[in-house]
Amino acid sequence: MTILSVEGEEGVRGSGQMTVEEIAEICQARELFKSPHLNTKLLLHGRGFTGMCDLSQYYNVKFLSLDFNMISEIKGLEYLSQLTSLHLQGNQLTAISGLGHNVNLRILNLSDNHIKDIGDGLKHLRNLSNLNLSKNELTDLRKVGDDLSNCPLTSLDLGSNRFGELECLEDFTEQLKGLRCLYLHRNPGIRGVKNLRKKLIGMLPELNYLDDRPVSVYERQGGSLDRRQFIKDSEMRDAEWEERQKQITKRREMALERIAREELARGLNQPSDGSGRTTGETLAPSERDDRGMTVAASAEVNREALMQDANLQRGSRASMLANPLVHEPPSPTSRTTTAPQASELGDMD
Repeated sequence: MTILSVEGEEGVRGSGQMTVEEIAEICQARELFKSPHLNTKLLLHGRGFTGMCDLSQYYNVKFLSLDFNMISEIKGLEYLSQLTSLHLQGNQLTAISGLGHNVNLRILNLSDNHIKDIGDGLKHLRNLSNLNLSKNELTDLRKVGDDLSNCPLTSLDLGSNRFGELECLEDFTEQLKGLRCLYLHRNPGIRGVKNLRKKLIGMLPELNYLDDRPVSVYERQGGSLDRRQFIKDSEMRDAEWEERQKQITKRREMALERIAREELARGLNQPSDGSGRTTGETLAPSERDDRGMTVAASAEVNREALMQDANLQRGSRASMLANPLVHEPPSPTSRTTTAPQASELGDMD
């Protein structure tokens, strides 16, 4: 996969307005394809561009990075129908436009801009799953939900905006039931909502990561789970574990007895091993382990014990999968997963 980068080339710097000629010079300097349509990535970040040029010649580009420029308007992307990942973090955008033809977009990063309203800018993006709008100037959470209702979002970052009123959570979440990751931290209205985390978890059935930590099973069931029942289930789990340990000990003892009997029978029936001593004769202490067993018999006991442990552990694992709630610690701060930040979900391939 060919990467077109405008970074790190000595003597090639953004001059303000982006031009096709300037991009072509960079291609030539880096000995990349002269034909624009052969490039599938464009990395144009940090070049000081104040505007975008027509990129229709690069119609095979799937990944486009324009982070940390000075772009105030999105344009020139009409013919990039294969574009799936677009990054415009750290620019001067105040509105969202120019994306009506990029219907295959799945990842869009518009963080750290000056966007005050989403409007109709994203209504055509019916494949958009990951959206980062953190560090902007959004104020109306209900309207954000309405503006994003056509997008099948699974990850949404709205952190560090200006939401002063979060009492409209039901209207917001009703439009975004498929969310798995949601970030609302560092908004002024958060402090005024009691039990915000609990409410959001109850409203979003697919949510598994909220702000700074994952959603635990206990949190998910917290509304209907009785504390006494949780303790009772934990005690039952401990009793089951003790019973399994007893079974392990019993089976080990049975294995020891069986192997000892087999060893005795082999010693009585087998002839001399060629060393002048029959197999049934008593072995020297150095030829036996601390249990009085031969080395071979001891190894056999250990092997069977390990197999029994593995079988019981598999049974315990199956029990945990069948009743995950029983095995979840009561603390809502338990970490069950490690979720990526929304800005790290970009498809860089």
